[in-house]
Amino acid sequence: MFDQKTGWLVAHLPGEVEDYLYELTLAAAADPEPAEACQPILECLDEMTPGPFLAAILSSVDPTRLTGADAVTVMRAFHRMGSYCQAGEYETMFEVAHAADPDTLDRYRAVNDYAPEEIGAALSYTRRRADSELGVALDITIRLPRVRAGLASGDIDGPKARVLTMDTAHLEPANAREVVDRIIDEVSDLTTGHLRARLRRLCIEADPEDAKSRYELSVSERKVVAEENPEGTAALIISQCSPEDVYAARDHINTLARRLKTEDEPRTIDQLRADVALDLLVGRFHNGPEGSGGSVVVHADLTTLARLDDTPGELGGYGPVIAEVARKVAANQAQGAWTAVVIDPETGEPLHTVSIRRRPTVAQTRMIRALHPTCGFPGCRMPAINCDLDHRIDHARGGPTTVTNHAPLCRRHHMAKHHGGWRYRKTSRTGIKWVSPLGHTYRTGRPP
Repeated sequence: MFDQKTGWLVAHLPGEVEDYLYELTLAAAADPEPAEACQPILECLDEMTPGPFLAAILSSVDPTRLTGADAVTVMRAFHRMGSYCQAGEYETMFEVAHAADPDTLDRYRAVNDYAPEEIGAALSYTRRRADSELGVALDITIRLPRVRAGLASGDIDGPKARVLTMDTAHLEPANAREVVDRIIDEVSDLTTGHLRARLRRLCIEADPEDAKSRYELSVSERKVVAEENPEGTAALIISQCSPEDVYAARDHINTLARRLKTEDEPRTIDQLRADVALDLLVGRFHNGPEGSGGSVVVHADLTTLARLDDTPGELGGYGPVIAEVARKVAANQAQGAWTAVVIDPETGEPLHTVSIRRRPTVAQTRMIRALHPTCGFPGCRMPAINCDLDHRIDHARGGPTTVTNHAPLCRRHHMAKHHGGWRYRKTSRTGIKWVSPLGHTYRTGRPP
């Protein structure tokens, strides 16, 4: 099982773990072998479950002697080990919270009221963080055991575990477990931003009345807060407003700021956005056409718009919203620059787009943005309306100007495609397969 020539594992049989760990420790202390010697083990590293065996292998890897592709594989393995250790920490934290005596195995039936102090002192956490981390430990042990199992197996990490517990906290335990069961197998491929958006939709579907009540309560508590910054500046926060108004306002500010960004304008686009927003609020902005407003893209099932059901809609760049908000945006199109996308409830794909902008876009552009509401790069949530429309096959090389040859890419990821070595191809009307400069593949959108 151990190749003395290369110093690496070439096979592993049940019952040999202790011998292997001992031999691997000796090998790790020896002079490193050529990088190609580690290939047999690295080829199956992605399939290894985290634990002492994987930890021993990783402890003997010299990252400076890895190819670019292998470095990504080893990085992922370390990430899974981190999740495995986080699961162990939460499991032990649960026991600390119930421990009744320093010298026995006695446990309280309920959580010790002062467990956060014990945890905070031991881990140098603030009281708030100790409370938060203990809440996750209790949740994944009692309420959401599949999250604990996913963390222990390395399929999800600590930040995603916290999203899964916190964003389902308002649901009844049975509903929360149902929501987690529906998404748990996909979590490893989602960013925390995408995970939050998916969870929000599933939570609305699980209990539409609760979602509507929580939305109405939050909107009723909308407010404006001014806060001082340590540098002597200040922040103005408008919170808990209806998402369609917030995203329309943001788009309006962005449009006006870009109009001001001329060659002679020294301010950055972020500075211009901030100045435009404040100028509008204090009444000193006079550089926009009368009645110009922001734009929002709303996706909704035809059955939702017809009030046959309450399936959640989606605002471009924001995510799922309750059915009432989707219907409100669609109904108010005549009063603003909105784009509505009617979705087939069976396939989830766009059927039809409607736009009443003062400067109408072509039908192709509307459909591209309908099929890809956000930037097509893995993990990016930049709204498609603020992205470049990229020719997958460059126009200069004969690429056709068609929906299938286009995808929205934010400026950063547009440059990554043209100058950073990233490549992609369409796998379906909504699916995209990316290949990184180091040879790894990633998929976005709906699968084919």
